Amino acid sequence: MKRKKKVSASVKYAVENHFAHVADMVKIGSGAKREIEDIHLSRYACYLIVQNADASKAIVALGQTYFAVQTRRQELSDNAEFQKLKEDVRHGGVVAKNL
Repeated sequence: MKRKKKVSASVKYAVENHFAHVADMVKIGSGAKREIEDIHLSRYACYLIVQNADASKAIVALGQTYFAVQTRRQELSDNAEFQKLKEDVRHGGVVAKNL
């Protein structure tokens, strides 16, 4: 976890926005409650963790598949939007003309 926070900080992301430390109350055997420390993760933090974890573990493989599918969906969506643009805009305003 410390390494993932370091990566987040090194690319100028506010670590506290992605790795939020919280305290949760949980029931213990006697019915009493006890405070435990927990960390709430952003999607970016989850991505960092899953992409650098052991893919032989089922939950990690599932997470890696999720992010791969979401990335592909975004690529397809971006491409569809790009194709809607007029040809001259798609080519940076430069259109080759046959002379």
